[in-house]
Amino acid sequence: MVVNTGVRIDCRMDPAVPDGGWWIYKHMGIPEVLWDTTRVERWRSELQKSHPHDKEEPAIPGNEIYERVEQDNGLVNAALLDYLLEHQELIPGDWKDSKTYFWGTLYQHPLGTIGVRFMTFDEGRQRFISSIRRMSDELGKHDWALLVYDYPLPAK
Repeated sequence: MVVNTGVRIDCRMDPAVPDGGWWIYKHMGIPEVLWDTTRVERWRSELQKSHPHDKEEPAIPGNEIYERVEQDNGLVNAALLDYLLEHQELIPGDWKDSKTYFWGTLYQHPLGTIGVRFMTFDEGRQRFISSIRRMSDELGKHDWALLVYDYPLPAK
């Protein structure tokens, strides 16, 4: 669970750009994020949670996830990802076993591929790191979209 810190994070900065020729394709500008437990949600599609065939991992193309979360007012950009990587004490420990995507910033590769950055835990380094994934890749039950709202969420 996220510690209810109430930290205000400036998200107007340009986010980092992954190596390999990527550039920022689309960047949703948001001024700041209030980081606390009542406003942060990790979301995934129902299709990611279960699969019609018991032995197969559930998955849905990232493009479809993006279409679902793009309209959400809680979408956050990769400037927040960069901040969290610098302030890892704000990242909940229970996020270590999954990937958290920041759909508010998309990147393009010279070959035309569109990608999105995500945060994952590196066991060897014992810290969260960032990587990038093609939007066309299938995302499964360990892939979450991060959403942050200006208002408290209902208790679960």
